[in-house]
Amino acid sequence: MVVNAIVLFNKLFLLPDSHRIQKLLRLSLHLPSDTWVQRVLQLMKDNRLDDRIPLLHDCESLQVELIALATTDTAVRRNRA
Repeated sequence: MVVNAIVLFNKLFLLPDSHRIQKLLRLSLHLPSDTWVQRVLQLMKDNRLDDRIPLLHDCESLQVELIALATTDTAVRRNRA
């Protein structure tokens, strides 16, 4: 279940900046209340992990062009291209 939450978190952040879910996710990171988005981000940065789990945008093994394409192309986001 934790893996699914991390994958969903990263996939949702691939949505275009103008997408309403993307806007809600970014807002939820800054809310004073506890949200699942904040909890997943905390899990990914937990000090008890040998290697912290990077955001897709921070992943050195992924090309910047591919991430940029994923934000504009639904088929790429769904891994069907």
